[in-house]
Amino acid sequence: PNSPKRKVIDGLCVVVLLFDLIVIPYMLAWDMPFVGFFQVMAWSSCILWTLDILLKLLTGVDVNGVLRMELRVAARAAVSVTFLFDITVTVSDWVSMLVITFAEDESSDSLRIVRLAKAGRLLK
Repeated sequence: PNSPKRKVIDGLCVVVLLFDLIVIPYMLAWDMPFVGFFQVMAWSSCILWTLDILLKLLTGVDVNGVLRMELRVAARAAVSVTFLFDITVTVSDWVSMLVITFAEDESSDSLRIVRLAKAGRLLK
C-alpha cells in the first residue's frame, strides 16, 4: 500500500477525479462536443479506474499494525470497502463509452448519456 508504484496510481486517480470534477459539469452545462481531448481523457479514465480496481485487489493491507500481503486478505479488504460502488461506476463508464463509440449517429442524447454516467464518478 505504501509502494511508489501504488502512490503513482493513487496520484493519477486524484488527477483524473479532479479533471472529472471540473470538466463533466462544464460539458453538461454547455453541451460540449465529445471529441478529441475529451474523448481521449474519457477512455483514459475508464482504463485507469479499471486498473485501480484490479490493483486494490492485489494491494496489501495493514491489519492491527502488521502488513498482510496475502492475496486472500488483500482481496477481502478491497471487496469490503468500496468495491461494489467502484465496480458499478466503472462498468457504467465502460458501457457508456461503448454506447457512444458504436452509436450510428453522435446525437446529443448519446453524448448526454455518457456525460451523466461519468457524473456518477463524482459521488466518490
